[in-house]
Amino acid sequence: MERISKGARLTLAAVALALLAASSLPGPRGVDAQSQQAIVSWNLVGSIKPEVAKSLNYDPTAKTVTTVSGAVVDVGAYLDRPFQCSGRVCANLSSAALDQGHLDMSDVSAKVLLWSPKLINVTAGREYDPRTKDWVSVVATCRELFQYEKRMASFFIRSSFHDSMAVDVSQCPGPNCGGAEASLLLSIEEMARPENAYDDFSLLAARAAKKIASFFDISVADTLAVCAAVAPEVLSKGRIKILTGSGPGVLRVGRLDSMMPSSPGNLPNTSVNLHEFAKFFKDRGMSEAEATALMGSHALIDTQACYNGRKINDYCNPATSDCTDVRMFRWENHYYKDICSPTLTITPIAPDELDPAETPILGMTQPEFDAEAKQEMCKFTSNEGRAMAMNNLAQVRRGNRSEAVVPPEPVVVTWTNKNCRAGSAYGINVTEQCPHAHLWFYTTTDAYLGQACQGVGSTPEAVGVRAAARSYINDQAAWDDTYRAAYIKMVSIFANWAPLADDSNPYYINGGECHSGSHLEAACAQATPGLATPDTKLLYSGEYSVLDATLGGSCGTCAQGICPLADQCGLCINYFNNRLVYLTTARNPLVTEANCCGCSTLIRSMTYNVSSDMVVSSTFVARWPDVVPTTQPAQPIPADLGGLVPDRGLDTTPFNDNLAPVLKVLNGSFPTPPLAPAGDLATICPAADGVYRVRGFPSSFHRWVPFQQPYANPPRAQIAASYAKPGTNLTVDAYEIDIYTAAKDIGCPAGKPTWVLTYNGSVPGPSFRVLKGRQTLVRFNNRLTPANLTGTPFTEFHPCEGGRSGRPISVHLHGSASLAPYDGWAEDTTCGAETKDYYYPNWRGGFGWYHDHQLDITSENAYFGLSGLYTTVDRAAEGGCGQPWNLDNIPEWDMQFKDAVLDSNCQLYYDRAGPHRNNLYGDINFVNGIPWPTVTMEPRWQRFRWLVSSVARPYKLRLVNGATGADVSGSICRVIGGEAGLRRAPVDFPAAGLFMGVAERYEVVCDFSSSVLSKNWNTNTLVTLYLVNTPDDRRMKDVPFFCNSHLVMKINVRCGMNSCPNKPPAFQPPAPGATVVTPIDRVLNQTDIDRALAMVSNKQCTRTFRFGRRHGHWVINGESWHTARIAAADVSHNTWEVWCLETGGGWFHPIHIHLVDFFVLARNWDTKQVHEYERNIGKDLVQLDPSAHIALLVRFGAHRGEYMFHCHNLMHEDFEMMRSLHVMPTPGSRTAGTALPMQSDQTIVTNLNYVYDLYADPVYPAAGPKPTSSLTPLRTPGAATAAALAMPIDRAIHRIYYPYGSTNITSGAGAKLADPVANPWLLLPALAAAAAAAAAAAAAEPAVPVIALTAAGRSAVAAAASCGGAATAAAFGAAVGAATSGGKRSVPVSHSTVEKQRRDRLNDLIETLGELVPPMDANGRARVGAGGEGPKRPKHAILADVIIAFRRVQQDNQGLRTHLASASRLLAAAAAGMGSSGAAGSGLTSSGPQGAAALLPAAARSGMLPQQQYMHSYQQQQQAPASGMYANGDAVTLQQQQQQYQQMQQSLQRASSNASADARALSPFTSCGTGSSAVLHAAAPDGSGLRALAGLAAPVAAPYSGLSFPSAASTAPCWPQQQQPQQAPLASAPTDAYPSAPLMSFPSSAAAAAPVGAGSCTAADISGLLQPSSAAAGSCYSAPASPHAASPLPTQPSAGLSLLTSLGSFAASVTAPTAPLMPMAAAPPQPPAVQSPAASAPSWLIRVVCPPHPELMSVAASALGGAGPAGSVSLCNVDLIPQPCGRVSLEMSVSCDAGLLPRIQQDITSAVHELTAAMTQQHHQSHAQQQQQQQAVQQQIDMASAAAAAAAAAAAAAAGLKRTCDGAADAFGTAAAKRVCA
Repeated sequence: MERISKGARLTLAAVALALLAASSLPGPRGVDAQSQQAIVSWNLVGSIKPEVAKSLNYDPTAKTVTTVSGAVVDVGAYLDRPFQCSGRVCANLSSAALDQGHLDMSDVSAKVLLWSPKLINVTAGREYDPRTKDWVSVVATCRELFQYEKRMASFFIRSSFHDSMAVDVSQCPGPNCGGAEASLLLSIEEMARPENAYDDFSLLAARAAKKIASFFDISVADTLAVCAAVAPEVLSKGRIKILTGSGPGVLRVGRLDSMMPSSPGNLPNTSVNLHEFAKFFKDRGMSEAEATALMGSHALIDTQACYNGRKINDYCNPATSDCTDVRMFRWENHYYKDICSPTLTITPIAPDELDPAETPILGMTQPEFDAEAKQEMCKFTSNEGRAMAMNNLAQVRRGNRSEAVVPPEPVVVTWTNKNCRAGSAYGINVTEQCPHAHLWFYTTTDAYLGQACQGVGSTPEAVGVRAAARSYINDQAAWDDTYRAAYIKMVSIFANWAPLADDSNPYYINGGECHSGSHLEAACAQATPGLATPDTKLLYSGEYSVLDATLGGSCGTCAQGICPLADQCGLCINYFNNRLVYLTTARNPLVTEANCCGCSTLIRSMTYNVSSDMVVSSTFVARWPDVVPTTQPAQPIPADLGGLVPDRGLDTTPFNDNLAPVLKVLNGSFPTPPLAPAGDLATICPAADGVYRVRGFPSSFHRWVPFQQPYANPPRAQIAASYAKPGTNLTVDAYEIDIYTAAKDIGCPAGKPTWVLTYNGSVPGPSFRVLKGRQTLVRFNNRLTPANLTGTPFTEFHPCEGGRSGRPISVHLHGSASLAPYDGWAEDTTCGAETKDYYYPNWRGGFGWYHDHQLDITSENAYFGLSGLYTTVDRAAEGGCGQPWNLDNIPEWDMQFKDAVLDSNCQLYYDRAGPHRNNLYGDINFVNGIPWPTVTMEPRWQRFRWLVSSVARPYKLRLVNGATGADVSGSICRVIGGEAGLRRAPVDFPAAGLFMGVAERYEVVCDFSSSVLSKNWNTNTLVTLYLVNTPDDRRMKDVPFFCNSHLVMKINVRCGMNSCPNKPPAFQPPAPGATVVTPIDRVLNQTDIDRALAMVSNKQCTRTFRFGRRHGHWVINGESWHTARIAAADVSHNTWEVWCLETGGGWFHPIHIHLVDFFVLARNWDTKQVHEYERNIGKDLVQLDPSAHIALLVRFGAHRGEYMFHCHNLMHEDFEMMRSLHVMPTPGSRTAGTALPMQSDQTIVTNLNYVYDLYADPVYPAAGPKPTSSLTPLRTPGAATAAALAMPIDRAIHRIYYPYGSTNITSGAGAKLADPVANPWLLLPALAAAAAAAAAAAAAEPAVPVIALTAAGRSAVAAAASCGGAATAAAFGAAVGAATSGGKRSVPVSHSTVEKQRRDRLNDLIETLGELVPPMDANGRARVGAGGEGPKRPKHAILADVIIAFRRVQQDNQGLRTHLASASRLLAAAAAGMGSSGAAGSGLTSSGPQGAAALLPAAARSGMLPQQQYMHSYQQQQQAPASGMYANGDAVTLQQQQQQYQQMQQSLQRASSNASADARALSPFTSCGTGSSAVLHAAAPDGSGLRALAGLAAPVAAPYSGLSFPSAASTAPCWPQQQQPQQAPLASAPTDAYPSAPLMSFPSSAAAAAPVGAGSCTAADISGLLQPSSAAAGSCYSAPASPHAASPLPTQPSAGLSLLTSLGSFAASVTAPTAPLMPMAAAPPQPPAVQSPAASAPSWLIRVVCPPHPELMSVAASALGGAGPAGSVSLCNVDLIPQPCGRVSLEMSVSCDAGLLPRIQQDITSAVHELTAAMTQQHHQSHAQQQQQQQAVQQQIDMASAAAAAAAAAAAAAAGLKRTCDGAADAFGTAAAKRVCA
């Protein structure tokens, strides 16, 4: 039988009755085995004193209790239980009472077990006297409770507030008033509140309050009031004390309870506005300051969960950190700092606006459940509380418990960091507070208070709240003081007081009152529970004092029960500490009066149990008896029983991509759409202006009419500078982009300009078209400074505030495996007046795009214009190797689609706080920035690149016949490629429509000459097609379709004016089974693919990510960017993984993964559900359909670092549906079969620090933004530009693709990289050098022999010239032992001895030579019939044949050398602007596209190919105001414009093809291997002529070797740099390349019109690049009378940037402007005769602004002759000055009378008009001649190309390469090369 002292018994009784947070834990704990010994039957009932029984409504005879509700309950068995337990500690009350005579235990236990609420109508209430209670013990109990479980502190504060304020003021005073009476704890309505029910808040608070009240025999109402007063003290760590523990009492006690639940409606909901809030408190006697102070307790609001609050992403992880002091547990004034920090928006939710449903806990995946559990774990500080929360979650997840449903709010609160720093005006410490948290943690009512604090509203309520909140921001003490007073007032004003403590006899406490006596707890002598120490035992016995016996054993009594005297405990502690033993030993520092003495009923953390000789922990109680007896005692929350988690259902219905519904054709007039919309025409197509709504989304205000504007391409990005590293095939092209605002006329019916954000002034931004293999440097200058933002709708934003300023940007390039610092990390911010350089490798062809990626405002920046196309091409005409399927010869159309909505003021409408908070859908479809454009195309094959760049809207595109509404795209179109370039083979276009999510890209070819469109094409045939967006309610769930949302663009298919195309180039699909090499083939072999498919068939994933919505926010696996950024921390490089993506509800998400190409394996675990157009093609974006699952095969390369993945619905991304992956060396991960051996070599991996270490940081400082003022523009030659361009090559930052040659590699790693076995990539530059050497040594001989190669040799030669660094590396890797996707045999490398390795290597090289070179005869010719088949040749015979073959090549090199020299001159002529005068014997004349290049500045051509040059000038002309182009003439028709453009484009393509073929003939390895060609480096800025080809010869001497620059004239901006509103459209319609009339201007002001001088001619002061005129005063000539005499043509390139031509004794300085290529005159005319000027006539400066033409000067001069009598007009000087947008200014200084000026104007206008009108006809006349010349050149190029192929074969053989490859006949892209390989 256990024995226990009285003191311990009382303490254990207190412990047993203290209710803490785990009160709702599942399952009771039984009495331990030791306690279950023989029990002496003892009837507690007989020991209860009559007066106690009476107060408890207890009938001793019947052993029943009559409850306050009138129920009679039998409690006999309940009271007869002798054991009372607290956790592991049990006390045998019968033994204690009988053996030790403490019968008072019966009364104590009865009061606890049968406690009755203090009601006015029962004895317990009438006799309730607060003066007799141990308030110090109550306070201490609350304090212990809150220190152990801090969540209970907020529960009590909330309960006290609700209980005190739930007042029906209309019933006050009176019994139905309510307030501070504990009735709310019994209210069903209160317990049903979601915030109460979810965490069982009201249940836990009620049980805890009742248990404390029962033990100390006080009312629950007093318990709430006292404990809620203690809570701030605990959470503030003692800073604020409402109960001081000493001095006069401040809190009145003696409240009575009520058992009548509070009537509903007495508490406001969580979304009352400011007026309602103030009225609620005013009705309850509270001022605005007091109300605002009480609301500060929302600093503890539990939606903060794990937020620490020190910075925006400071979230605690309870799995790895101590989260017991997160912000929700800190009593601080951060509440006011938050609500007062801008910017808060409160928007009413319209009835048709519905937020997406939350992802349910039911069926959560483990990562989702972990995220949810993390938040719940952060909300509790005790293990028991966390266990309870986890138990609740587990039950809900398995469906064993319902999830609390949060009712929708009538408004939505948006809290952004926009203008956050504005809070500094009223006390916000913006350094600490900005950026504030990304989530709004508080209620809507708090938001209304916050708006008042931020300055919204001028009512007295707003002013009062504003003053109070602002005063509390930085004055913590002011808030503490106001809260203390307001709290006491709140819990007292409506309380119902007991008769013994009514208004006539109130009782106030300070929390230090104790009426149960003092006790010494011996357990204070040790620090931890366990076996009692000697000091504990001695303290308990009291035998440490010699005086103890004489004092009657008082110290023992103190420890074992209650001290006889109030000060006895302190005396005993002194006795203990002054023992003699401490003369030689150290005192026990734990034994102090403060630590050991206290009220006898005070709950202590540890208690000494003398029977077991153990000190036990008594802080927490795990179970307790029911407080109020009922027939069915309250049960704890049931335990989670485990079991399976139900699967979340998938929508597995297969898609039918062949179902193509016919659209209804409407024949009404506009604005009725031509095709029936997706909806009721009368509803969604109103005729009048005004906003209408579809599915909750607003339309534009004005009624827009589609197809009113012509289609146009965005402007082309222009190269600012280029760098070719001498001795290598590595090049870098530099571009410079300015970001600024502009106001554009985009065709708004109201006629007002629209403000946009622009790249280089255009929307979309400039289109990049870069050659595969050439690296690029793109410099983005952020001009969005505060000054430039003034007067625009755009504002500054975090983090560009404080030390930095402006609007932030970050640029991401889709389709590029960029290094982490250049990937557009969302927090890699470039602020206003800052610049960042981005470096891109461009290692493979593909269709990319770039856009802003700034954190939080990506959607806004992109929506307002910051996006553009970036295409990496491989066209032969542009210096590449050519494309399969005859794609090089098919016209291309690059298009990006987006939707928008405009307000009544013609501004883009974007309300992210309102209808656009989750999605943004507009009613206007834009194509390249033009609303519903119209375009005319010829009936021929056309190639389209399509990009969806909208914010949220997906597109399902197809072409329909405008006459019938029937689909035609399924019949005439094929899908040939996507994000990563071309497919292995084309696939059919889905007739149902090509579905494209946001940021998705596809390439399509369509046969517009098909008989499906017309069976008889002629010049009168017109077929109208509409590109439409087809609704899809399944994949586009809830996407609104407005009146014209289904219309995208109109295509008129028709022939040219004169004839239809005669057999235009056609798309040539591959033969069945034939494929091209694609990214999937380069990075994965079939073994890897099969393993991945096997995982999918078993429903296995490497990682699973569910995209869902929790707590009102978009999440990935339950987390967001700021809560837990990294979602995949251990992705290994050179590996592959299977990623499974799921939707967390009924939404769709376009998912984008940075860095990688991935491949779609299955949809909904079914490989058959993958759409054919997305199968086996590299992608970086995939559409995740509603309720769907996708399995992806993701291949990671050699990159290391952190990269993002996210939903590309930009609204979802901005609201943090974005996380990151971290690529790093991960032991144990699988290595892809195609990974090169060097990529796993630790010596290399650990020492290539630039790629693998420094550039792993996405915000690597060295690569970060810099002040723009500190940088030199890239167009400016100098050391800074040279260093910027050379950096990526010199530091080899892209050695992932170009791995050798860096100066920053350690010797060990360098040796590895120099080893061809370890690094196959090494061979790429070596092969180029070998080919160059072979070509340079070729001998002169007219006929170039063709060496016949074996099949393997042909493949090897073709592979040697294959395009793209990475592809070549993979090919060469196969030749030296790297695994290939085709499973070809590898080089056998023995590992036994080094000698055997060398021998095997030598034998294999000889075998490779045998495959490359066939048997040869004595003359060096391949023996007839020797194709490599037959008996195997001996090794010595193979070597002899190789020597013979190579000598034959050397002997025949003279012919090759002759042709190479001719080809060089041809290139020089094409690049430097000459005809054929410098290319003797070439057969070229001065006319045609080659000669036309003379009109281009030489330096400009160094960075542009002919087609690029034309498109540059053509796009610049598009931007010119119409008034300047058609001032004195009629505009040509759209059809004429398009025909002229197309004809010119075809001519340019042929010219470009010829020039590029010449370049390939010179060096197929340089031009095709990496895209370096002579055309791109012609005409150095020092005027030294043709630049030597990189890698073939030493570069010309120049200040910065390898650099070339366009001229200033060629890069004059067409878009204004200033911030004034501009009227130009977003992307102007194409205009006539040859306008019919010039713009002539005369001086208008008096000063400007003043004569230059009487009788004299003064040369014009020409600035910039032009040389001054050398004409002397008086040296003038009279204009000839004959009209239109042509001026002389330049015959040689000058040494500068100007071309000098002689006109007799007159020297005119003429610069060649940026202009369209155009035909030259056939022969030069005679110069005009020179005469003296009129003696007394004044001189005038006449300016003509027009397109350039070679005869412009002569025509204008001749027109002067007819302006008056002979000699009346004298021409003194003439100059041509380049103008922006491809125009020139002809400036003539003439001497004549003023009266002749009108006639001069008329004559010159007419003459120039006729000249420009004749251009097109002249072009047509020269077309046939060009074709003949082209054929002749092509023959010579074919021969040179064949020779180069032979040289390549020989060089490859000499280098010992082995490469087997199929389908390589197109390697060189010329007919001769095909013959060589065939």
